[in-house]
Amino acid sequence: MEAKTEVKDEIIECEKRLVILLSTEIDLGELKDELHKENSVETNCHDESEIEETPAKKRCIDHDFQSETEPEETPKRKLFDIHEAEVNLASEVADTGRMILFLDELFDSLNSSQKTAPISKPLKGGVTLTSNHEQFWKNSLTSLNKMKFFDRRKQKFVSVPSLKNLIFTIRGFIYLKKRLLKNSNNYLLLRAFQQDILENFFGLIRSYRVTERSVSVSDAITTFKALIINNFMSFHSPESNCENDLSEGALDTLRFFLTGEVLPGCTPLASEVNISLPLSVSNVKRTRVGRCTVTYVAGYVAKKVLKKVSCELCKYNMLFREKDGDTEFIEARKYNMSNLTVPGIFLTYIVSEALAKLFYLIPRVCHLQPLHFILNKELNNFLNFSTFNCRSHSDTGINICKFIVRLSLYIWCRSVNAIVNGRDQKFINFLKTKPECTRIDPIKLVAYRKYESRRKQFLSTGHKCKC
Repeated sequence: MEAKTEVKDEIIECEKRLVILLSTEIDLGELKDELHKENSVETNCHDESEIEETPAKKRCIDHDFQSETEPEETPKRKLFDIHEAEVNLASEVADTGRMILFLDELFDSLNSSQKTAPISKPLKGGVTLTSNHEQFWKNSLTSLNKMKFFDRRKQKFVSVPSLKNLIFTIRGFIYLKKRLLKNSNNYLLLRAFQQDILENFFGLIRSYRVTERSVSVSDAITTFKALIINNFMSFHSPESNCENDLSEGALDTLRFFLTGEVLPGCTPLASEVNISLPLSVSNVKRTRVGRCTVTYVAGYVAKKVLKKVSCELCKYNMLFREKDGDTEFIEARKYNMSNLTVPGIFLTYIVSEALAKLFYLIPRVCHLQPLHFILNKELNNFLNFSTFNCRSHSDTGINICKFIVRLSLYIWCRSVNAIVNGRDQKFINFLKTKPECTRIDPIKLVAYRKYESRRKQFLSTGHKCKC
């Protein structure tokens, strides 16, 4: 009974191998020789597991390598062919050797780290328009698509995820080669596209904004910049698994931008501002609403500065006024328990002139650094803040000037953001009056044009603008 079972299993196994070998288009004569060799091997086997794990499936795959792919004759491949002819290797051993060489060349082509390839491995160099990488990848796809693995549980050949992912990766590199080498790139080093590096980096982007489940494009850009700076500034352990850091000096421009330090190779930023104020800025004529608004802002400035200076004389200098006027906004908001401050006449005048000059200077010097220092210097050239000082506090005027500059920058930035989002109808109405060029803020004008282009783009696509 046991002998019959063994014979039956033997017949089933031979039928399986027959189907496999037929799929590889082997001649009947070769098929007969192969079956004869395998039967002689099986008679010498004492373990049933050895009989089941025959090299049939590997032979099926290796035959594809021989017929479909014709890789470049490298020194390794030539050496293998010489040894095969001299030693007269068995077909299974030769097929295994060819498969190992194929995989070695495939991994080299996907892991290039230097522009010039060594002689023994021509596919390990950078990918160029004239290199053999693309043709080799296309031939490799033919072989990989025919690869199957035998599942002993299901008793059939199946495709495994590792091969599917490898095929997807190769197709992706073919696409990247066509796109990137057309945009003034001479060569590509594919080691920079390794999956581990990309997975770690995108994982850092996701964890950097841990409170958000879906990261938008603008969020990804800002996070990308922050992570690059953090990676440049971080130190690696001497024994850590990291490549040599060749980025010395990469952050010199950022260092110069933040500190103002003069570094070799960096062009100093312009520190001198030569901007002449037009008469329309020096002699501002405000409406009653404008005067009341300036008075309200001056009271806010006085309130903030007096919190740091507890001096009756300084308070008198800032709040002294001979008559009431333009205080309607403050009086209208003076409810019970309010802490609004009524400023003096001179402080109101200083704040009015400072705001007019700053709102003209800020858009024209906002690209210079250090911006606060430049604005403070220019403002002190036009206005005298030392009047607010007393004998005990010689820096009261300086504090007032600094606070006005900070407040002006805050108001200006909010106004620009409102224009970009289409929420500043006052500025839109102002442009409709066709004012003089000197009265138009150039940055706000660019912000308005950007809003208009975005609005027209949304309207052309039939979507509602969410600016």
